[in-house]
Amino acid sequence: VGVAPDPGAPNISVADFVVQGTKKAIYIDGAAFHRGDRLRRDRVIREKLKSGAMGWEVLVFGRRDLDDPAGVISKVRG
Repeated sequence: VGVAPDPGAPNISVADFVVQGTKKAIYIDGAAFHRGDRLRRDRVIREKLKSGAMGWEVLVFGRRDLDDPAGVISKVRG
């Protein structure tokens, strides 16, 4: 799902999921995305989403998080 930091602005990222009726953008990241330039780029993008006028709540889950489905659901509902 494309997400933008401000209303009417172009999308700066594609979230894996957006919780309908909220401003929760969910990303599922593998280990390859937690290194080097990708890590820095993702941090910048996600900070822009959080601080923009849209006020996204950005939730990031890794592979290990998915071993605890109840924990993931709790964080999404949070």
